[in-house]
Amino acid sequence: MKPSKKIVAFLSAYADKEKREVFLNEKLLLPEKSLKLVNHSPTGFAWGYGGSGPAQMALAILLELLPQETALKNYQIFKEKILVQVEPHFFEIQFQISIFEDGTIDAVIVKSEENEGRNS
Repeated sequence: MKPSKKIVAFLSAYADKEKREVFLNEKLLLPEKSLKLVNHSPTGFAWGYGGSGPAQMALAILLELLPQETALKNYQIFKEKILVQVEPHFFEIQFQISIFEDGTIDAVIVKSEENEGRNS
């Protein structure tokens, strides 16, 4: 099936013992909007594994890029395809989302710069 639309975006994230920051297209991403819909992780975003923090982050990202219904339908897929794949301390990636007519998505990392030891 051919996608009806493609979106390319930039995502970067940084974590140390005191804070975590996530930027989508160079804008600070906050969890509040996603927490109003689904409360996976009231303590914030995380990445590099398949838990509740990455689920919250995936939903927040998709809510910025897609209609709410599409975001809610697909954020767990985005988590598995993108956020589980990145390093836990620091990453910068370019990703592409393909949106299909039935409302499903596929997501791939197009370009990646990761440094696991940056904050160690």
